[in-house]
Amino acid sequence: GSDGTKDWVKMFGTTSSETADGVMVGSDGKIYVAGGVTTAWPEFPGLNDGEDDLYLMRVDADGTNNTVLIQTSSTAPGDSTADVVQYAAMDDSGNIYIIGNTQGSFGTTHQGAYDAYIHKYSITGAVIWQRQFGETASDSAIRVALDSVGDVYVAGVTYNDLDTYTNQGNGDFIITKYNSSGVKQWLIQFGSAEDDSAIYEILVSSDG
Repeated sequence: GSDGTKDWVKMFGTTSSETADGVMVGSDGKIYVAGGVTTAWPEFPGLNDGEDDLYLMRVDADGTNNTVLIQTSSTAPGDSTADVVQYAAMDDSGNIYIIGNTQGSFGTTHQGAYDAYIHKYSITGAVIWQRQFGETASDSAIRVALDSVGDVYVAGVTYNDLDTYTNQGNGDFIITKYNSSGVKQWLIQFGSAEDDSAIYEILVSSDG
């Protein structure tokens, strides 16, 4: 409760391992959990082959029922590529943004070891758009923030030269902006000669 009293605990899982990497509360009062799973949820039998798949789960406000809305993997259902979820966020309209890094392809050509990805879903789990970017070495989207008009800001790490930038050392920080339709607005890359890869949060101020 609001006074810090524990109201309930909900445990859920499969016969293998799962992660919960983003927790959101919708305007419907339900709780939405995004993460990775290394086997198939009961709603998606036979889908996974042991690597990470992305999932989105809906939990009732009182914790009594949970439903997996999405289990998906890059390239092909049940393939052997890893799709790692790093974070998730929900906008004021209930759209859900899930970000991370993938060894496969979400509708575009895979570029390297890991590519960064950004997915936008409706509150029912329908795909609105998916974006993926990277070069020959690894790239990862680690945190996401949203502004009041639905623009999407993603912070991550790259070991490549992205757009017109030159990598400064090992891992460089990146920040990229997409509009609500999934069109990239800009990307910046910066770093030092050392490994710059510790990202804990990205925030958008009220003045943008």
